[in-house]
Amino acid sequence: MARTGHSLPPAAGICALADRKSRLPVRVTPGARSEALEIAEDRLLARVRARPEDGKANAAVLALVASAIGLTPSRLELLRGATAREKPLRIEGWPDHACRKIVEPTRSRCREFGRSAQRLASGLRA
Repeated sequence: MARTGHSLPPAAGICALADRKSRLPVRVTPGARSEALEIAEDRLLARVRARPEDGKANAAVLALVASAIGLTPSRLELLRGATAREKPLRIEGWPDHACRKIVEPTRSRCREFGRSAQRLASGLRA
């Protein structure tokens, strides 16, 4: 029976794992029963169905991470570890594009909530 669903963490959680140089630490499990991403121990754990043959698992990891953060796989680069389980990925334009796209709506909602809370508090004081 084919498994079609992916288990993906929120993009903001993945955003928090990337360092200032846009590197994202990933630990890969190839040949898994289902594809999933999970955040644990300050890194991203990726399970992919693809076998580690001819870079198929690496391509699957790039596609899975890209879909989780809303980018195309071409925006991700495998820095090293083509045959290792520990793979740092570099995310092109991460601080400028993707992280801002994810974080800004949250900040604006917080600002709006703050204004509403201030209006409510000033009404309670009167």
